[in-house]
Amino acid sequence: MIYFLVKALHIGAVVIWIGGTITIAALMSYGVPNHISVIKRFYNQVVTPALLLTWVFGMTLALLGDWFPTAWLIAKIAIVLVLSGLHGFIARDLRLAEERLLAGHEDIPTPLPVQARRSWLVASAAFVVILLVTFKV
Repeated sequence: MIYFLVKALHIGAVVIWIGGTITIAALMSYGVPNHISVIKRFYNQVVTPALLLTWVFGMTLALLGDWFPTAWLIAKIAIVLVLSGLHGFIARDLRLAEERLLAGHEDIPTPLPVQARRSWLVASAAFVVILLVTFKV
């Protein structure tokens, strides 16, 4: 029973984290919206805690399932580390964009095509993680 509860919490956290990350990266790829402060606050108060909960519940599942050190789990952790790094880059860009907007600039520090690629990279990496977890290969 505890396993299924942790699994449900993990999946919920993943959906919020990945969905929020893709959405924010996609929004940033269209330029800096005037309400960047609201977007940054959402990212910091909702998406970042979901990232942390994803890690906590994911590691709990790995321990409960006795999956260490299976190849699929190592690959999944490596991909999730990359996703966590991308999360950090997006958070940095949100902070810098807010600072630039408050200073009167309307551009963002990271080129728009880079932002668009990030949203595709997050979505693609999440899909690979889903495949790894589903088939455990």
